[in-house]
Amino acid sequence: MKRRWLCSFLTAVMLLNILAGLPLRTSAVDSMHSSQAMIDILKKMEGFYAYPYWDNSQWTVGYGTRCPSDKLEEYRANGIPEPEAEALLRSMLLGFENEVKNFAKKYQLTFNQHEFDALVSLTYNCGGSWARDTNGILSMAIRSGAAGTDLIYAMSLYSKAHVDYTLIQRRLSESAMYLEGIYEAYNDRKDGTYPETYHYVFLDGNGGEVNYAIHGYDGADPQEVRTSFSRIPTGVDEAGNPFVYTFAGWYTASEGGTKVEVLDGSLPNATVLYAQWADPTGQIVTLPKGDVVDNLLVTNSNDVNIRSGPGTFYAKIGTLKKGSSVTITQVYMYNSKLFGKYEEGWIQLSYTNYEEVLAQKDNTWPKDGVVTGDNVNVRNNPGTTGTEIQYKLNKGAEVVISQMHDDGTLTWGQLQDGNWICLDYVKFKEAEAAPEPTVQGAVLLQGPDRTEYVQMQDFLRLEGSVLQLTMSDGTLRAMTLTHAMIKTYSNAALGETTVIAIQDGYAVTFPVTIIMATVTFVNEDGTVLSQGQYPYGESIIPPEVPAKPNEGDTEYVFAGWDKKVTACHGNATYTAVFQVKETEPPTTEPLPPETTLPSDPVDPTDPIEPPTDPTDPPTEPTDPPTEPTDPPTEPTEPPEWPKDGVVSGDGVHVRPGPGIAAGDPLYKMDIHTPVKIYEIVYDGSQYWWGKLKDGNWICMRYVALEEEWDDSVTGDIDGNWMVNEDDAAYLLGYLLFPEWYPIEVAADLDGNGVINEDDAAYLLGYLLFPEWYPLNA
Repeated sequence: MKRRWLCSFLTAVMLLNILAGLPLRTSAVDSMHSSQAMIDILKKMEGFYAYPYWDNSQWTVGYGTRCPSDKLEEYRANGIPEPEAEALLRSMLLGFENEVKNFAKKYQLTFNQHEFDALVSLTYNCGGSWARDTNGILSMAIRSGAAGTDLIYAMSLYSKAHVDYTLIQRRLSESAMYLEGIYEAYNDRKDGTYPETYHYVFLDGNGGEVNYAIHGYDGADPQEVRTSFSRIPTGVDEAGNPFVYTFAGWYTASEGGTKVEVLDGSLPNATVLYAQWADPTGQIVTLPKGDVVDNLLVTNSNDVNIRSGPGTFYAKIGTLKKGSSVTITQVYMYNSKLFGKYEEGWIQLSYTNYEEVLAQKDNTWPKDGVVTGDNVNVRNNPGTTGTEIQYKLNKGAEVVISQMHDDGTLTWGQLQDGNWICLDYVKFKEAEAAPEPTVQGAVLLQGPDRTEYVQMQDFLRLEGSVLQLTMSDGTLRAMTLTHAMIKTYSNAALGETTVIAIQDGYAVTFPVTIIMATVTFVNEDGTVLSQGQYPYGESIIPPEVPAKPNEGDTEYVFAGWDKKVTACHGNATYTAVFQVKETEPPTTEPLPPETTLPSDPVDPTDPIEPPTDPTDPPTEPTDPPTEPTDPPTEPTEPPEWPKDGVVSGDGVHVRPGPGIAAGDPLYKMDIHTPVKIYEIVYDGSQYWWGKLKDGNWICMRYVALEEEWDDSVTGDIDGNWMVNEDDAAYLLGYLLFPEWYPIEVAADLDGNGVINEDDAAYLLGYLLFPEWYPLNA
């Protein structure tokens, strides 16, 4: 009766207190939150603003958080205290954490803490669109387990703020957090705080237009430049036939220069690379960058940066002072900003009177316009000196300008009645543009350069593709494929598969081949021991145990591979690890003690009584020490010892005996350290322990053995090498949601022939009162 009552009580307690925290194996990310280390970095990158400011259509305060509407006036008057700002930041982060968690659940992903932190930091800064974009480059990179340049490139695409790539260093900091576990704010950087090999370059279409002008990469993982062109230049040959120029590569100059085959550490950050183009004969040609204009003399209204090219990522090479006049010979539109070229470089034309000068040179008068201000003076002559105000016009009034006059300070327009109005307050009506031509057909001139992809590992690469559109006006438009066009692609099944892309309602297709992964085993010196092809999920077979030649008296023994050999999950290389063989000291048999012969001869037939040892041997205990009532089941057939393994945790304690109570830790072992286990014992409480070569002991919860054996511990329902309340919760989860909480060990703990909530309660009873609720093997 006592046992039944306690089982019911414990089950009720579990239902109320543990159900919400069940350790679901397939959604470990659910319980993750931003670490304090990430929050500290985020605060540095955002900066602290005590008073609200208007930013991107909202009031922002503190560490880049949206200011609550009910606090706006209070914070505008008194500012927000820093502790309150951090609390607001934490509350805001919950929504961004959920974006990352939903992404992980959707694609059945797990993240380490530093990976989770990096993605939350990015999402906080850029929003969660990346996680919801199924065909997005960053989404696919993370899902495929990308590392090195693949991951950094994908992260760098989210470095644009408004029209400039001002967030690139922040993305590199988050890439270092994701890939290396390095927590360091880019704006608090010290030498070496994130990998020095992380680089970025800018890409200039140089007659074409690129979809992404930024390219982040790891110089230690050299790869070719990757991008897609939203417009590839087209031309007309001597016979009048249209053609598409061929991309000739990336160069360090718009003309000439050095061709860049791969991105590596030799290129300084912020280097600009230029696309160069070839005509049908293969000759590289110089295409006009932007539109040529007829030597327009413009005057700037503010100090303006002079840049080496038409874009804000080009190097600043000087400053053009307010009031300076320069002659513009070429204009180029970049990110909706118009740049003009003159003899010293490029300037942004929005800081000049370019529009007025352009209109003045235009001879298509009169022009219709609309007044843009209220109480605008209309004068009898152009200028403000020596002229009289005739009347005023208000915003929205329509006017007709017959001619223009520049008095050296302001530009004036003459109205139909002969009076003049300052054109700073007039906006000309744009002529109706000709209708945009429509797409009449689409063909794929060239498929992507890459045609083979590793099963369940590689994401689709579209560099090198050329899509040609035929327009209703007879012209051609050309571009490369983008991931947004892809409608059908799968790398799950081996063999050839067809990729379908759709643009403007027209479908194009191209084949790719899904291949098996290559798994390579190499010796310590880099010599290839074996190499094989494996489909996804198939068990990898290691080669014969390699050897390392002795060096003098030093002998080496094979300690295992640098990482655990499991099922195939993509291309992989395993490297042999060796350790010095420890030789046992030679054993010397002790010489028999000298004996003194008796003075009288002894009859050899008489038994000699051994001399009495002055020290009696210790008395054996009457009752031998009690063994644990029911120790966990040992392997039915103990494996051959020692066994190779690898440490699966970081900073794992090594103790002088098998158990926490055996003594303080002697030292720690790092993750991935190869070990040999000579025997295992159970500590009678919760853990298995393995004996190391030096005679000390390590908890087997943190050791992955290379060879599988029956390592089940009675009561260890969730399979983590320990027995605690999580196992009871997991068992209860199995009863409620068996498809989410599969059980692979014996779970009928009370021995009544069925698995039910009584077994979960029984396990809790064991944890509280082990003498009442022994765990039977």
